[in-house]
Amino acid sequence: MEGLSYVTDDSGKRIAVQIDLAKNAALWDAFKQFVADHDNKETINNLNQAETGYNQIMEKIKQLQERKHLETIIAELEALLE
Repeated sequence: MEGLSYVTDDSGKRIAVQIDLAKNAALWDAFKQFVADHDNKETINNLNQAETGYNQIMEKIKQLQERKHLETIIAELEALLE
């Protein structure tokens, strides 16, 4: 592709690319958008995982509170029956 130059290591392996922005501004813009979209999807995924974890923890707390409430009621009833 015209306007691209590869940087190679001592063995000739391509390790980087240089983009001639005068010739390939659209390619650079597309690359930046791809990176931004990828980062955004990863961030959204991480936030969704965190929210799921938070919701699971809150549900467990709610269950424990309900259980504690029932244990309190049972203890009060047992005290009344003594």
